Amino acid sequence: MPTGKALGRLGEQMASEYLSRKGYKILATNYKVRGGELDLVAIKDETLVFCEVKTRNSEKTGLPVEAVTPEKQRKILHVAKCFLLREAPVYRGLRFDVIQVMPGRVPPICHMEDAFGEEH
Repeated sequence: MPTGKALGRLGEQMASEYLSRKGYKILATNYKVRGGELDLVAIKDETLVFCEVKTRNSEKTGLPVEAVTPEKQRKILHVAKCFLLREAPVYRGLRFDVIQVMPGRVPPICHMEDAFGEEH
């Protein structure tokens, strides 16, 4: 089982494939600006979705979703604003999701839609 960055890349690949199977169109992966990064940016039914992907091999350090702290959420919100200003995609709705990936588990992916945002 991969660890570290390789595990993170595997999780992001699994999440991207999962979203594609669910009808999402992936607009960007690993979108970086000063101050942060967006793992996946997708669109489905005119809703722009910013996805934070967290991957773990075990629960030793907690569930992957627990790593999406308020500080991490603030960084994601900042980068999302930069993405909107620079890329200007056409959308009607906006959402922040978290995708938890645990390879070897059944199911290996847990997709939490509308997990956080400025209004939460």
